Amino acid sequence: MVWLSYSGKLMGRVEGPHSRKALIGRAQHRALANSEAALLVAQAIALAKIASQRSILRHDVRDQPPRSV
Repeated sequence: MVWLSYSGKLMGRVEGPHSRKALIGRAQHRALANSEAALLVAQAIALAKIASQRSILRHDVRDQPPRSV
């Protein structure tokens, strides 16, 4: 539950004892303490970024008018 002022400023928040964010954060810290797991995470992030950029470039090229040489 979140309390906001009339202007939308955060006034307060209440969460249950086992916040999903807290559990995920703890798992991430444990994984990064293991160098092999950290490498796998870094590789997955790098591959996802490359795939995303490739998709963006393909989309941009497709939307460009043909060039005359």
